[in-house]
Amino acid sequence: LLHTFATTQFIITTQIAGLGRQLSVIREFALTGLSEANTRALYWQIYNQAHLRTHESALPSDILDHTYGYRMHIIALANSGNDQAIGLDTIYQRVVTGLGAIPELLLQIMVLVQQPVGNQFWTLIEEIMPLDTQQTLANHLHLLERRQLIAHRSGDGFVIHDAMRAAVYAVVNTDQSDALILRVANQLAQQSMLPFFEEERNSLQLQIHDVLAIYDILVLVHQRSMDTLAARLIIRWRTVWIRFGLCAQLCVVSEATLYRMGDTHPQKSELLYAIGSFYGHRGIVESTMRFLQQAMHHAELNMMRLVWAQAALECALHALQLIGWQESERLLQRAMAVMNALHYEYWVARCHDTLAYIYMTIGNIRESLTQSNAALALYESQSQSLGLADAYSNRGLIFMALGDYVLARQALSKAEWLFQQYYAPNNVAAVHLRIAAVATLENRVSDARFYLTQAFRQIERVGGFNDLLYVIDIGAGVALAEG
Repeated sequence: LLHTFATTQFIITTQIAGLGRQLSVIREFALTGLSEANTRALYWQIYNQAHLRTHESALPSDILDHTYGYRMHIIALANSGNDQAIGLDTIYQRVVTGLGAIPELLLQIMVLVQQPVGNQFWTLIEEIMPLDTQQTLANHLHLLERRQLIAHRSGDGFVIHDAMRAAVYAVVNTDQSDALILRVANQLAQQSMLPFFEEERNSLQLQIHDVLAIYDILVLVHQRSMDTLAARLIIRWRTVWIRFGLCAQLCVVSEATLYRMGDTHPQKSELLYAIGSFYGHRGIVESTMRFLQQAMHHAELNMMRLVWAQAALECALHALQLIGWQESERLLQRAMAVMNALHYEYWVARCHDTLAYIYMTIGNIRESLTQSNAALALYESQSQSLGLADAYSNRGLIFMALGDYVLARQALSKAEWLFQQYYAPNNVAAVHLRIAAVATLENRVSDARFYLTQAFRQIERVGGFNDLLYVIDIGAGVALAEG
């Protein structure tokens, strides 16, 4: 850190005393506990905010001696019943077991994930809570917050202190933990009964910490070899994983799940389609085509028309450079016929938009614009969606091919705005690459460099190999423009 960010000051917390003596540039400070006055003030603050009136008969006398003035020890003592004759570990565990069924369940769920737990995640799993009409989930969370057992991080969600996390682990056995993971994962894997574009719109409310929390649950399920449940989670959240750039991680978990499931599993076609999609968005073309073609074959054998059409659409786009534009066109026309027969207008629009891209790559701009217009008309007749944003992004490419950089910038700016509204960082990065390309062609070097840098930061994190090639290509153009 010090070598890479020479002008930046860092605060590093550690329980290892003497670490600062290893490097001359580090200054070490020992953090002591609170004073007696501040210790008592914190204790009474928790006592009064949380209305802990059950402890009236055992008010503490030597808080400082028992807690050493450390904040979490004080919080634990205030919440435990003030029995100062027992050890600190027991005090922490007593806090957890004395909360009541629902607050303890909330803490148990929070320790399953390594992320802040936001409102959207709680909403997704609320049905597993045995709530009554008197106390809502929000009431229980805010009571835990007032007792300072959890904290609310603005813009993210609720977080649990490591000391409380350890206490929960100590009182929950393996069977109880596995049963809770199963309940949470089953709830997260429930398929929505809404139309696709409405379900997509609902999922757009998720923030990155919500998505990472769902991923943490998937990892726990995978580690326990609950393969059918893992497959359901992968399939259920496929578009969200892609939107937030988790494709590299999902390729690993999904393939391991696939190989353990075997050939006869009823979800094999959908899982193959999901894996092909993950590889496609990483730009690993050979793997993309292999998994998507397997998905199409398996779906056709099992008469899963929608899965076949979805896999064909993805194959036409992401394997274009291997199968050629004629085969891509053929696959898309067949997929569109299936989607029309099934009355999935959202997917029909995606077929039109993908055809627009295919025709643009071979220079058939007139037909490309016709298909783009058809896609936009279908998307806008339903609702704003990621598909609409994709259509504007591809439209920007079409106008670039025409040499109309003003219209290209307008379309790409619209796509950028939509993707930002939908919290889709991976898609925003792809649009930034295209805006950088337009700026390079217009000789606006500083703008090109700005958008190129923005895109690279995201692409580097998610491992988008095709996009990294575009970064190099556009970067070369910027360097040429700068002489």
